[in-house]
Amino acid sequence: MDRISRHLNRDEYVEAVTLANEGISYREIGLRLGVSHTTISRAVQRFQETNDHTRRPGQGRRRVTTLRQDRFIRLRALRERFVTMRNLQIQVADVHNIRISTNTVQRRLAEGDLHARIPARAPNLNANHRKRR
Repeated sequence: MDRISRHLNRDEYVEAVTLANEGISYREIGLRLGVSHTTISRAVQRFQETNDHTRRPGQGRRRVTTLRQDRFIRLRALRERFVTMRNLQIQVADVHNIRISTNTVQRRLAEGDLHARIPARAPNLNANHRKRR
């Protein structure tokens, strides 16, 4: 199995700690799970420090917007059906006094399952179509 750089899910994390406690080497556990041996050693060390299988809070990049601002973006898009990403960006800046990119607006809308759609168009009718109708 090829090793890739990724996080262990909860089941893999438990399996890695259990196998390490049974005396299997980190390298062999890493080969079984398809991750680096250093990922296994850090997982086991973290479990010994915290006695917990969950990831530490605060990992990853912090969000620019709060839950309240995310809700504001979604509601504005629902209330004003034809508002653009740029206009939503300006509204958020005016109301909440933060600067966000249009990509952030698009991601927040996608999280709420709101996507830009192009309306379906019927084929143009020619003279024969009109006669048949």
